[in-house]
Amino acid sequence: MWDPDTLPPFDSSGAHPGNPDSIVTDWSIDPDDWGYFLCKIWDDWYGRDIGKVFVNLFETAAERGWARSRSSAFIASSAARAWRWNTMAACTRAITTSIPNTSSGTSCRPQVREWSFPPGQRNSASTNSTALARQCRECNCLFACHGECAKNQLIRTPEGEVGLNYLCSGLQKFWHHTDRDVQDICRHMARGESLKPG
Repeated sequence: MWDPDTLPPFDSSGAHPGNPDSIVTDWSIDPDDWGYFLCKIWDDWYGRDIGKVFVNLFETAAERGWARSRSSAFIASSAARAWRWNTMAACTRAITTSIPNTSSGTSCRPQVREWSFPPGQRNSASTNSTALARQCRECNCLFACHGECAKNQLIRTPEGEVGLNYLCSGLQKFWHHTDRDVQDICRHMARGESLKPG
């Protein structure tokens, strides 16, 4: 466990790799570089590869945009699971059943409900969302990010609260950058149109 008093604040030298006081390794990606990278890859994918190439984070962006457009938390969670099942089932099953020593990969015939959204994942997501820093809970990207992975919540907010994701600035850049495209994807989906490169 990290000592909360030693966690670096947002955008300090300790919150970026390559510094003596950094909380992450030297080979970890810088948050701003991560955001830049994601935006560039998104632009290539959206312009040339949508509907042809599967990128998990990009599918998640569209999934969460679709859920947000439905305005109900219940519908959002259901829509997210439906989207994930319909778009990722074949690909994910092929991958996870080929990876040895993984909980998903050890069962060749998982039950659909347990496989698509296993209890451990549900519990982890629920715990993660209730433990977010206030800055996260009030962020306009919360619907998309949900604090991202708990293992990256290594820094303090500018107000000193622990639990902020060290990749926060890059993730915000990505979610804002993709918002218009995600809305366009949702409009196509609502009309039942296939997604093709623009």
